Amino acid sequence: MAGVIAATLAIPVLTLAIRQELRATHRGMVEWQDEKVNDGTFMIRNVGLDIARDVTIRAWSSLDPVVTEVAKTVPTGEAVKVHLPRREQAGPDLSEVPPHIEIPRVPDEMPTMDAKYNGILAGSQMEIDRQTQWQKLKAAQDARDAHRQLMVESVTGQQVAVTISWRTKYSQWHKDELRTG
Repeated sequence: MAGVIAATLAIPVLTLAIRQELRATHRGMVEWQDEKVNDGTFMIRNVGLDIARDVTIRAWSSLDPVVTEVAKTVPTGEAVKVHLPRREQAGPDLSEVPPHIEIPRVPDEMPTMDAKYNGILAGSQMEIDRQTQWQKLKAAQDARDAHRQLMVESVTGQQVAVTISWRTKYSQWHKDELRTG
């Protein structure tokens, strides 16, 4: 009889030990990715292999206070929508972007010669030099524009902070932080 009682008591203890081991070793394959819908709406998507449970998402920018979105579970491939209304209305904060020095722009298309010189200068060195100078100025202008765009994207792409907390199947809690914009 004592052996039956001991065996009966040992089963819950063994079950508890197995659960504790699973909690300690289970890493959970949840990974988060942000997708910008517009300046104030973002989709926070679970792109991992596991279901995220008891998800809490906090997002904020310099214009919006903390916003909390809660979902019971977020299966793989599904997203939680986060909306920052003030940022959507005002757009990204461009005050952190270094000032842009405006210089005269060259036209996007190479200017044509005056009709009276067209036949005379058509293949001349002067015309070749004019075309070459326009091409250099246009290339420099395009590079400057591309660099400016990268600066703007770099600054505005980090203005929204997102903190995600969730638990995995065996109740292990995780936290991740994203910067988006």
